[in-house]
Amino acid sequence: MKPLFISAIIALTLLACHDQSTPASEAKTASSSTDMKAVYEKNLATLKAAVAAFEKEDVEQFASNYADSAKFHPPVYGMPDGGKKDLKNYVSAFFANWDSIKLVQSNFLPGLDSATHEMDGSARYYGVWSAVNKNGYKGKVKVYEAFDFNKDNKIIDVDGYYDAGGVMNAVNNFANKK
Repeated sequence: MKPLFISAIIALTLLACHDQSTPASEAKTASSSTDMKAVYEKNLATLKAAVAAFEKEDVEQFASNYADSAKFHPPVYGMPDGGKKDLKNYVSAFFANWDSIKLVQSNFLPGLDSATHEMDGSARYYGVWSAVNKNGYKGKVKVYEAFDFNKDNKIIDVDGYYDAGGVMNAVNNFANKK
């Protein structure tokens, strides 16, 4: 009797642990994944348009890809977070000091929900930005940036990661050697 009871408990445990997904739930997940891929593709187009405008040094076109309520989290130590106006000022100052701006070795990727690891419509990239400073310094910097979007496919949040201090030091060292 005891082996029969133990066998019944094991069988019930295995049944309870069995994957309960149904074709309907799998279809819903696939549909949701397809929907998020479509959202990501639209948002990616916005991000690539922003990158193209940045390479052309067109502040207004660049900013048109951002919602008015956008948040900007700069990589510069001690620099406070800002909004769209602050981002435009930051980009304008960059354009005043750099030319021949180009994103090379770029890899664009979908963002993922941190809990489910499913696509969430956000976008990110890593790559190398190259440019020439007004003093003649030719620089390259590895960059990683992550972007969130609103329902209108406008950027609402951007986090940038790169060695801004290293770039400033390299430019200053180059200028001091002239």
